[in-house]
Amino acid sequence: MRSSDVHPPTFQMPPIGVALLKNHRQTARLLADNNADANFRDERGRNLLCRLLGEEALTWQLVDKVTYILEEYKPEVNAQDVLGMAAVWVLCVVLMDFW
Repeated sequence: MRSSDVHPPTFQMPPIGVALLKNHRQTARLLADNNADANFRDERGRNLLCRLLGEEALTWQLVDKVTYILEEYKPEVNAQDVLGMAAVWVLCVVLMDFW
């Protein structure tokens, strides 16, 4: 096998992740109805929930977005990234910085 034949996995965000991050709920639902998986992982092993909690400002809009994702897509809330951090841990870190 030549090295040019090997295709390493890419960790680009799938369309459903982009739709959910941008709060395009109808687009995300259409993708989910066509078998898109909202439980993807990025290059650091984070699922969408961890990524949202770690990268977006703590606002009511974020609370609404996370609540929607939890209710509609049932993400793996105990999933850990490559550092062993789950969504609840990420939220605690964010809250410590917030106060």
